[in-house]
Amino acid sequence: MLFGLTGSAGTGKTTLGKRVADELGITYMSGSITEIARRHGYDPVAPMSLQDRIKLQFALLEDHVTMIAKAERPLIVDRTPIDLVGYMLGEIDMHSHMRLSAEEIVAIDEYVDLCLETTVKLYDYVFVLGQLDHYEIKETRPADNRAYQTHTQLIMQGCMSRLHGRLNYMIVRQSDLEGRVETIHDTLVHRMDDICKERASSAHIH
Repeated sequence: MLFGLTGSAGTGKTTLGKRVADELGITYMSGSITEIARRHGYDPVAPMSLQDRIKLQFALLEDHVTMIAKAERPLIVDRTPIDLVGYMLGEIDMHSHMRLSAEEIVAIDEYVDLCLETTVKLYDYVFVLGQLDHYEIKETRPADNRAYQTHTQLIMQGCMSRLHGRLNYMIVRQSDLEGRVETIHDTLVHRMDDICKERASSAHIH
């Protein structure tokens, strides 16, 4: 059982992941993009070329899949491949083709598809957290740029429309912490019960 939290920087993914994991007694894992990027020699919030961004994004996805494969289940993660799509496409503008080769443009499109398919394949439920009214500035986060945060947020929510009918997900619009915790907690309890029933039924049939 794998559950993920998605949303632009500063939407409270880590705080919620830890709270819900503690209340449910399940495993929590940090999907920190900063930690993974630094292992590959990058600062993900520093200016970089689109060529380097493409290389970094593929490395982030590969490491993400490797990390969650080793973790105990049930597991809740505070990043998903949907976040990675947001940060990749968040760097693309109308004139990006002038700075990239045709092959690199194709690679970005293929990366998006790979992230979406990986999410469907691995995750049992994804929660997309809405933006908060405040933004806590941290060294590991993008600058306090509301337009960029909204840009990446809408990309992530758009990803879910592409996956509609293929993935269990919820867009969490509440902003208060306790309300968010209760919503995610209750949804996961029901989802875990459903998964257990499905597995029991499948085992009985076979």
